[in-house]
Amino acid sequence: MKKKKRELSAFEQKINAFVSDHLTRIPFVQKIFFVDHLRVMVHAGLSLVEALDILSKQMENAKFKKIIGEVKTQVEGGSTLSSVLQKYPHAFPPIYVSMIEAGEEAGKLEESLEQIV
Repeated sequence: MKKKKRELSAFEQKINAFVSDHLTRIPFVQKIFFVDHLRVMVHAGLSLVEALDILSKQMENAKFKKIIGEVKTQVEGGSTLSSVLQKYPHAFPPIYVSMIEAGEEAGKLEESLEQIV
């Protein structure tokens, strides 16, 4: 006898989305990979948007890949990197965001990224 698959209610879908967005961890090694490779690309002369585009395609973690894609879109639209990262506290700790913001304000983003790694 086959069991019928029931559809999730709107409430259950919202709960699943919340758990997926806020309670699923992004591995620390992925965060370090992101910051280190972003630093290398900025040092090599790539624009922030170009670097974010490349990194969004390289991320193994699907959730982090989606976040980096969203970050790229918002930076491309004129937002600062730090202001966008601030919207994802489960992915980017406040200390990362503060250091990146200081680097942006001082014109030394690459050096700030190096300090994080």
